[in-house]
Amino acid sequence: MLYYDFMIGDDGQRILAERKSVPTSRKIQTALDRSSLKIIDPVTLVDQGERWAKLYEEIIVKGSR
Repeated sequence: MLYYDFMIGDDGQRILAERKSVPTSRKIQTALDRSSLKIIDPVTLVDQGERWAKLYEEIIVKGSR
C-alpha cells in the first residue's frame, strides 16, 4: 500500500515524468503539455500505408544495420 500511495503522490508522479512516462497527475508538467497533438486522417493513413512501410524499412530497419 505504501508503494501505491507513493506512486500516485506528487513525488512518484515526478519520478515517472523524469523517466519519460506520462504521469496521471495534472499537476506535473510533461512533454505532452509542451507539444501539439496531430490528428491523422485514417483514410489517408491507409491509402499511404505502403509508402510509410517502405520509408520505415529504409530508415529504421536498414539504417540500424
